[in-house]
This record gives sequence, structure tokens and C-alpha cells, in this order.
Amino acid sequence: MSFWIFRSWKGRFYMTTNQQNSKEPKKIGVACLRRSKDSSQDDSDSLKTQALAIKDFASRNGFEIPEAYFFSDDGVSAYKKKAGKRSGLQKMKKVILENEVDGVFFYDTSRMDRTGYSFVTEFYNDVVAKKPDMKFYVTTQIDEWNPHDLKVKLELIVANSDSGMKSRRSIDLQITDLNNGVYPGSRAPFGYKLMKKDLVPTEKAEIVRLIYFLFSWGHGVATITKVLNDAGIPSSSNKRWKESSVHKILDNDIYKGGEFKWSFEKRPDEDSRRKGSHQGIVPKALNRINKVILEMKKKKYTKMETPFIFSNLLKCGKCGNRLKQRNGSTKGFKYLYYQCTSCSYKLEMNRVNEVLLNKVGKQMSLSLKLNEHQVKQQLQNYYDELNKRKQSLELEIKRIEINQEIVCKEDKTLSFIYDGALNNLVEKVKELEQCKSDIQALLHPEEIQSFVTLFRNLKLNEFARAEQRVLMLTFLRDIVVTRVNQEEFTADVTFKVNPVQAVTAPVG
Repeated sequence: MSFWIFRSWKGRFYMTTNQQNSKEPKKIGVACLRRSKDSSQDDSDSLKTQALAIKDFASRNGFEIPEAYFFSDDGVSAYKKKAGKRSGLQKMKKVILENEVDGVFFYDTSRMDRTGYSFVTEFYNDVVAKKPDMKFYVTTQIDEWNPHDLKVKLELIVANSDSGMKSRRSIDLQITDLNNGVYPGSRAPFGYKLMKKDLVPTEKAEIVRLIYFLFSWGHGVATITKVLNDAGIPSSSNKRWKESSVHKILDNDIYKGGEFKWSFEKRPDEDSRRKGSHQGIVPKALNRINKVILEMKKKKYTKMETPFIFSNLLKCGKCGNRLKQRNGSTKGFKYLYYQCTSCSYKLEMNRVNEVLLNKVGKQMSLSLKLNEHQVKQQLQNYYDELNKRKQSLELEIKRIEINQEIVCKEDKTLSFIYDGALNNLVEKVKELEQCKSDIQALLHPEEIQSFVTLFRNLKLNEFARAEQRVLMLTFLRDIVVTRVNQEEFTADVTFKVNPVQAVTAPVG
């Protein structure tokens, strides 16, 4: 027997069969699923179990639920989040109020709400006020679900109590772990596994490094996500990657190793860094490069994935102003060009990019060779400067510690002020120490030579736009362009004396 689903002009779904067209259509229902917070249960299995049970229950009660009318709250805690903040519930409520729906289905009361009250006050009452005949059901009871029944009230209270107890137990265990210097949490970050509560890199660590590597070359989160999906690389759930997942990996300090930041959601004043001994996945130098890329992106006209490769690098040879990037279109044809607004001329973007990439590529090798000694000298001078700053901060720390000991004997309430100042200075010392370590590594003759050799024979035209943009911002100080005629121009390229300075300098 074949089934047909169609929508009336009022937006109502109807269900008929080709053999029983005279039969009354089934009533239409909607359903909301909620992923299990139990880490031992697979998310997809949890949703499938709920969906199958709801479909069977609805069918036995004369309802049909179209696939479009199944909603879900992805990994949302019904204990911590009220009904009004749960996206799945709110989408379902909108459909109920705007379409002809006869019934609302849940797997059980605990999937409906664990706050004990918010589902009734922020969902049920709103729906019933506009549609008083709406029916509510859970698969665990035969009768219609009614929040005023004593049994239902008890179920809501029990669900809330159970979640509260689990939450308190979880927090207590996490605090114990933190005090013992152990990474808290039920799941290890992508690329790690938990072995006796220690973080150990897995074979997926290579994927994390790939994500950081692509970002270091200027590729945005959307591009990285597409690369991973096109290559068939599975995500943590063995499904397609989402941009939010890539962003979380790039934003997670845990991959550096050594230290991590743990915050209590409801106690922001207790945010703190915890020392760890786990192995980092992302090399420190690569992590610093990514921070530099982020700083670049925050500045005006420093987008990486842009066709204007030389944006904010071009200066007019006549007036000295920076050239602006402009775009326009006529009769379906798009024009992209660099423009000097003061001198009222513009240069076609593709022509400028082609000429300058060729010119920069030829001059880069000579620039690196001439500046090799200066790079070494500047790095050494900078290393000495950082060392002096570090020693000065260490003296300041000792002075504050002595003052704290004297002052806090009289008034212990002032101790937290001194602790805050000390923690801030200690963090600065750590950052300077890391900068010194990075510079020291670059000062080895082999490292300098390797850097020069690597970039000496680059074929810039073979790089993606974002990668070309990163290279230009790294190696160039500016380019002075002088317009000759409508299409021709001359260019004077100035390279940075020390192209690695941005990576070794403190960021932010």
C-alpha cells in the first residue's frame, strides 16, 4: 500500500492511501527529541530510540508525524536551560501556533523538562492559551499528558531532583580533580583520549594539526571546513564537519599542552589556569603564528580570503596615501580595482596582482639574502631586550611579595588584591620566557638558513589567494605605485628587514 502526504492551502499535512481515499485523514502531530547527556550513550542512537517510540505511539493513537515536524535539542541540558531558551522547543512552538497541528509528543516527561516548571510556564501555557484543544502525550503513559495531574507533578519533581543530584555530584568530582591537577570533564577534546584521567594524543591529532596549519596560511573557518569534508575526513561524531566544530578547535588552548584554562559556568570569579603535564598537539610556534593571523584579521583591510592581495600595502607615489579597494559592476560584469581617492585614478586589480606577484617573487630571494645578517642581529637585540624586561618584572614580583607579607599581617582582607597583581605579573613573565625560547630557536644558524632557503624560490602564482595574502603581509612593509597611464604603473617594493619579528613579539 503506498502513502501520499500533501499540504492544504492552510498549511496542514494530510495522510491518505491510494486504496482508502474515502477514509478520514490522520491527525497531525509534532514531536521534540532531546539528546542524552549520558556520555555512554551514542547521540544518534538516543534520538533514533525516541523517534521510533514516538512514531509507534502516535500511530496507535491515530496520529501521523511528518519528518519535517520532528524537532530536537542538540546536546541541551533540560536541567540548566529553561524551555524558553531551548531552540528545538521554540521552533516546534512556532510550527504549532502557525499551522494546524492536533497533538504534541515527547518520549517521556524527563525529555520534556527537568527544571520542574519552565516547560509548563514557557511552552504549555502559551500553546494552550491560543489552542485550548491541543493534546499532549508522552510514550510512557496511555492517557493524555496533563501538567495538573498529581502523577505528572511528581514526575517533574523527581526529574528535577535527579538532575540536581547528578549536577552536584559532577561538580564535586570536577573540583576534586582540579585540586589534584587533573583535567576535569567527561569527554576528552578532539584529538585526545583520556587514560587514567590523563590526556593522551590519538591518531586524530594529525587532523588538529592540519586545521591549525591551514589557518596559519590565512584560510578561514569556512574554507577549512570544506577542505575537511571534501577530503572525507570524519569529525568527532564520524559525520561531516561543521564550522562551529573547527572554530572550537582553533579556540581551545588545551592543544598547546602544559596549561589549560578551566572555568565554572556559574562561578566566573573562579576562572583559573591549571598546570598540566599533558602533551601538546600543536607546536608552540604554529600556535603563535595563528595568534598573529588573528591579530591581523582584527585590523582594518586585513582580510585574508580576499582577491585584493595587496590591500593596505599600496601607497600612491604622488600623494603618499594608501590605495583603497573598490568594486563595481555594469551590465552583469564585475569590476575590481585599487583606487587613489586623492589623485582620482584607479588600477585594475587583476593586472596589479599579476605584475606585483611576479615582481615580489623575483625580489624576495635577494631581499632575504641581503637581510640575513640584519635578521640575526635584530633577533639577538630583541632577545636581550626581552631578558631585561623579564628581570625587571621579577624584581617587581619580589617587591610586591615583601609588601604583601608586611601589609597583610595587619589586614588579611587585602591579600586578594596582592594575589591578583602577582598573578598578572607572573603571566607576563611566562609570556616573555616563551618569546625568548622562540627567538633562541630561530638564532641557530641552521634555522635561519632553513628559513631563507624555504622562501628563496617560492612560486607565488601557485599559492591560493589567502596564502599569497599572508606572505605579502609577512614580508612586505609597503609598495609605492606610480601611475604611468590608464593601464601601466611602476612599483617600488620595500621588504621588512625582519619578517619573523611578528611571530616572536608578544601578541596583543
